Amino acid sequence: MGKKYIRKSAACLTLLVILCLRLDGAALVARAAGDVRLEGVTARLPNVTVYCYPSDPQSLEGAHVTYGGEPLTVSQCAPYANLGSGSDYYMLMDVSGSLSEGYFSCMKEAVLDFFRNMGKNDKLTLIAFGDEVRVVFEDKTAGDDVEGAVRALENKDQTTRLFDAIHQTAKLCDKEGEADVRKVAVVFTDGEDFSENTSTKAEALAALSERRIPLYAMAAREIYGGKENVCLEGMGEFVRETGGIMEIFDTLDALTKMQGLQRLFGEAWAIVAKARTNAVDHEKKLLAVTLSDGRTLTAKLRAAYSQKDETAPTASMEQASDASFRVTFSEPVRGADQVSAYEVTRDGDAITDGYMARYQESQEGASAELVFDETLWNGRYELSFPGITDASMEGNALTGKCELEVTDGRTMGLVDYFMKYQAASVGAAVLLVFFSALFIVWHKMKKRKGVVTIEGKAVLRSNVQKKHHVAVKKRELSGRQILFCLEGALFGQRQITVNVVNSMIVGRSQICDLSIEDEKMSRQHFAIHDKNGCFYIEDLHTTNGTLLNGRRIARATRLSVGDQIQVGEITMTVRW
Repeated sequence: MGKKYIRKSAACLTLLVILCLRLDGAALVARAAGDVRLEGVTARLPNVTVYCYPSDPQSLEGAHVTYGGEPLTVSQCAPYANLGSGSDYYMLMDVSGSLSEGYFSCMKEAVLDFFRNMGKNDKLTLIAFGDEVRVVFEDKTAGDDVEGAVRALENKDQTTRLFDAIHQTAKLCDKEGEADVRKVAVVFTDGEDFSENTSTKAEALAALSERRIPLYAMAAREIYGGKENVCLEGMGEFVRETGGIMEIFDTLDALTKMQGLQRLFGEAWAIVAKARTNAVDHEKKLLAVTLSDGRTLTAKLRAAYSQKDETAPTASMEQASDASFRVTFSEPVRGADQVSAYEVTRDGDAITDGYMARYQESQEGASAELVFDETLWNGRYELSFPGITDASMEGNALTGKCELEVTDGRTMGLVDYFMKYQAASVGAAVLLVFFSALFIVWHKMKKRKGVVTIEGKAVLRSNVQKKHHVAVKKRELSGRQILFCLEGALFGQRQITVNVVNSMIVGRSQICDLSIEDEKMSRQHFAIHDKNGCFYIEDLHTTNGTLLNGRRIARATRLSVGDQIQVGEITMTVRW
């Protein structure tokens, strides 16, 4: 005990009186005109609640909250009592011999009185600190019996592990299951800390600040050897940094001061806000509350817990313009800016290209716009989202579909139907030619009495021992010629002249007017039309597309002498 008293400061009496008056007025200063004291914050994302004490509650009207620079949606600013929720209170009691028996008895009575007047949803945890830090009882509610445990406490320890107790209390408060419950810590102390090799004052402050837990102090105005307690100045600064205040009591007003704090706790206001998602990254970020008068309250917060999101996102679709759809999502999503995240069909036919996706988020919500290269065709569109999830920790997939009927778009003409069903049309034509050829051969065989095999080759019986040479001349048709200068890795450079009669088709199929063996080309890749003395090129709805002078074409485009056409691995320059 003697060592403790030796370590007491010998400050002059005048300075002590001024100091005590300043500390006693801390609560009043905190609520001076125009002031707002930010007490604490609870966060279980996406839900965030800020607790504060405004001298003028109207300053909270229209308050804006951001966390890490991201705006939160404020749902209400109301007295904390109106929320109907409870608080978790943590009482820390000094059980060292530096406190006289009179002060220690007053502290125990104040704890018991506080417990009797708690709300039905409140809980109390009592921590004793002296030679060690121990939990006397935890999470007791108004229906529990704690009187025996409190009265059994004795102030006989030789050391005081004050800041170690505060540090351990901050850890005890950090419970995932109660991350969204308001927490308030109150320490009964004379401000002394004589522990070694334990948590420091800075570590204790960092632990409280990281979790945004306010610490209030019930400070004993002990007088040692005729000198008042000089350890309280630093304690007052400490609690104010956490968002709390300090009350200095003596044996006559301890109960009254504790009751005043309990009433103060009930006068707090709550700003209830919500983040865009429940995603946490365990990083300490700046929480900022901007009041209606433009002032901003700030605090650093590490949100470590989230509320599980079991709700999958939904979407709705509307026509935004003659060439675009707008998709509105029920919540922020991931992947909506990628074309691959969508599957689009029209009247059951898949649309795999020819559109782009734009995604944006705002205070009003999240939406994407699908913009097509051409005016929308009439028909029934169906949209599904195989690559889109919400932005939550769980990444819930968007599994629904949207449907929309377009009635004021483009209608299909004869050419459009041919282009749409060109594969079927060409197939039917090939089959017709094939069966016609079979019929002609059969008819010829029948007329000439069949075939015979000579030297492993089938020949007409009527032609055995006969040789014929027939000169066949191709009938020239009117038209204009185009010179194709081809360049490719397989054959180098070649020039081919093709006669264009109204139109021609270029592709991999041998039935094309110009057939090129390139696996990346479609069987019928593009067509060239001769209209009114001008040549036009048109892609035949291919997968890899047709590039004209380096740009992909989406509709019939006029050709000029020297234009370069790129399809597959082939580049061709046209001249006429």
